[in-house]
Amino acid sequence: MPLPDRDIRLRIAVPRVGNWHLAGLLSEATGLAPAVAAALVRHGSCRLDGKVIRIPELPLLPGALLVVTYIPTPAAPRPVVRHLDDHLIVVEKPAGVPSQPTREGAENSLVEQVARMTGSSDLHVVHRLDIGVSGLLALARGRKAAADLTRAFAAGSVKKLYLAAPEVTDSGLAWLLASRHKEPLVAPLRWVSRRRQALVANDGQPCRTDVLHAALTQEQWLLLLRLHTGRTHQIRAHLAHVGLPLMGDSKYGAPTHSRRIGLHCIHLSLPHPSLGTIHRFWADPPPDFLDLTGIDWNKESADFWRGKAG
Repeated sequence: MPLPDRDIRLRIAVPRVGNWHLAGLLSEATGLAPAVAAALVRHGSCRLDGKVIRIPELPLLPGALLVVTYIPTPAAPRPVVRHLDDHLIVVEKPAGVPSQPTREGAENSLVEQVARMTGSSDLHVVHRLDIGVSGLLALARGRKAAADLTRAFAAGSVKKLYLAAPEVTDSGLAWLLASRHKEPLVAPLRWVSRRRQALVANDGQPCRTDVLHAALTQEQWLLLLRLHTGRTHQIRAHLAHVGLPLMGDSKYGAPTHSRRIGLHCIHLSLPHPSLGTIHRFWADPPPDFLDLTGIDWNKESADFWRGKAG
């Protein structure tokens, strides 16, 4: 049953008259067909007294507070599967796709799309890319594989390289032109939940981002970064701190906002969770990254940046 193609926003106390179940009350309050209301409940858009409920037939107690927030999302871009076996899946995630299910629902998330595309079950996200970021991402099949990959991340055995396109401020240009841009970015970061943002703070968590190379390409600076720690929004916050907010990332100071930001995970190498052998993957930046940044990308470009990766 298809979901509605319009916003559904509802806040209602369960009436004290009548015997209500969740989908029935939703149907009555919105005019949705019962089957559509049930699909909306299963979608995960209904909260009962603050808790997400996905059971359409759930009996409701009088006075309970039902809150429905549903915003239809366009069909998500499809990830590209680069590796698939019984223990490991590696994909190229498009920008605009959340790595995991969100409050608005599950079916457009990366993990749900990959599950449908590959027929896989028991998938585990062991690292994430922000919704506006594209690139390589690994999924573990089964708890043991997830535990093995988590240990590999903790031990520093996983290598992740990113291509970043910043908006260059005066202070950012000074930083780029100084020899110190070869030094790692190590400002500690603290996550501020109410702002959904990472801020540089003395009491923050330690983290490290290496700038492997910086180059001016067709009037756009590009940076090759290695992520050593995986704090939420780490690259975005670190670059903004030195005057280099990513293109399209208005949350961290870029002058324009875009659903995709100028960040792409171009390389991923990791030990296979079962075999222990190192698997290496490269992913050229996708068309929407090139459209955002205005750069051309060809074999020469790919060879240049791979060479800088070492």
